[in-house]
Amino acid sequence: MSDEAWAVSIAARAACLALTVGFLEQLTVFRRAYGPRGPFSAAVAGVFARPGHRLLARDGVARGVLAVGAVAGTVGLVLGPLPVAGWAAGLTCVLAALAIKGRRVTAGDGAEQISVIVLLATSLALAPVAGEPALNVVALFVGAMSVLSYVTAGLAKAVSSTWRSGAAIAIIMGSTAYGQPRVAALLDGRPYLGVLLARSTVAFECAFPLVLLAPLPVALALLGVGLMFHLGTAVTMGLNTFVWAFVGTYPAVLVLARATSPFW
Repeated sequence: MSDEAWAVSIAARAACLALTVGFLEQLTVFRRAYGPRGPFSAAVAGVFARPGHRLLARDGVARGVLAVGAVAGTVGLVLGPLPVAGWAAGLTCVLAALAIKGRRVTAGDGAEQISVIVLLATSLALAPVAGEPALNVVALFVGAMSVLSYVTAGLAKAVSSTWRSGAAIAIIMGSTAYGQPRVAALLDGRPYLGVLLARSTVAFECAFPLVLLAPLPVALALLGVGLMFHLGTAVTMGLNTFVWAFVGTYPAVLVLARATSPFW
C-alpha cells in the first residue's frame, strides 16, 4: 500500500469513527435532544424547512438514520475504504450524516464537518471511475484541509479580544455545555493560567502550517502537540470526536509535508 493510500485509509477510518460516536451520542440523548422541547425537535426543523425535514420529523425515521449511520460507520472503520464493502459503508455513513442535518439543523461542529468532507472526498476518489491519481490527490487535499482548519481557527481566535486577554478558557470551562467546574475553579484563582492556555492555543494553531516547511522531527513534534491538544479538549470539554477526526488527518498532513518541505 502506498503512503497516499495508507493516509486516505486512516483518515476515512477516523472519520467513520468520529461520525459513529456522534450518531451514538445522539441516540443516547434522543428524547431530550429530538423531543418536543429539544433543540432538534420537529417544530424547529420545520422552521428551517430543509429538504426532507417532513420525513425526518418522524422520530422513527430520524432514529433509523442515526442507527444506520452508526452501523455503517462501524463497518467503514473495521474494513477501511479500500474494499468495495468498506467504501460503500463509508459512503452510507456520510450520507446518513448529511441526511440527519435535515432534522438537526441548529448544531454541528468542526469534527463532523471535516469527517463529512473526508468521507465525501474518499468516496469520489475510490469510485469505480477513479484511479490511483485521484487517491493521491485526495491525500494531498485532506492534508491541506487539515492545515487550513488549524490556521483558520487560530486566526479567528487571534482577532478576538476575549482570547487575547486569556478570558476565553475560563469562560468555556465555566459554561454548562463544555465546562469543567474543577478546571474553572482552578483558573478563577490563577488567571495567569488562563492567559497562558489561551495564548498557547492561538500560537499553536497559527503556527501549524510550519509542519509543511519544517524538517521531519519538527513536523512530528508539531503533530504530537496537536495530539495532546485534542486529548486535553476531549478530557476537559468532552470534544472526543475531535481527536479522531483531526488526528486521523495527520498521515495525510505528512504526505503533503513530504511534497512541500525542502528539508525532507
